[in-house]
Amino acid sequence: MKAKTIKANSTEAIIKEIDTATSDDFKPTLAIVFPSIKQDFKTVSNILDKRNIAIFGATTAGEFIDGDIEEGSIVMMLLDMNPAYFILEFLEISHETTFESAKKTGPFSKKNFCQPFFDNSNGWRVYRW
Repeated sequence: MKAKTIKANSTEAIIKEIDTATSDDFKPTLAIVFPSIKQDFKTVSNILDKRNIAIFGATTAGEFIDGDIEEGSIVMMLLDMNPAYFILEFLEISHETTFESAKKTGPFSKKNFCQPFFDNSNGWRVYRW
């Protein structure tokens, strides 16, 4: 698996960074994206969708990448991970406890993966084939 990190302070600039990152036969399948609410994420999302790149991300109080903290920018990690090794699924959990949320996640993962793996130590869920 190969990964590249990119960042920019505008929608136009992040699109150029995506173009540059993929100009050498790098074909990412997943983008982990942290955009500022000041940026036009819908346009960035559409660009990634057109390239068949799945998107996982969230807004934060500052965008972080490669040890730097940005403000008002878009940062992302592009990965060429085998799509069979991950599924992005939105599960509504806002009014539930962690235990109730896990009860939803477990059966979903067992249905979709032979050997699912979970790491809840930091609130992250990681799936493995």
